[in-house]
Amino acid sequence: MTIFDRIVEFNKQRHLLKDPNWEKEFSFIAEEMSEGLRANDVDGKIDALADIVVFATGAMKKAGYNPNIIMEEVMKHIESDKGYYDDKQGKYIKTERSYTPDFNKAK
Repeated sequence: MTIFDRIVEFNKQRHLLKDPNWEKEFSFIAEEMSEGLRANDVDGKIDALADIVVFATGAMKKAGYNPNIIMEEVMKHIESDKGYYDDKQGKYIKTERSYTPDFNKAK
């Protein structure tokens, strides 16, 4: 059982897998982002990031998608990136992406 499967099971046991209310789903994630930004230590920031994963996984399942397959498609998508790391901006700059995820595979 994957960690995503365990999160889905957690949602099932608590009767949370109803149709998604997108405003609510994203507000939960926004609240966790805010908590992470306000956290005074690394543990608080990590906790907020983990909670974001839990809320996002539940939302995907509520929408009728398999989170494991979604993440496989996302990984193929980002692994197909071509580009370079820009020190000035402190981030990876994509110049090309050759794979488009097919989220229908996850329905």
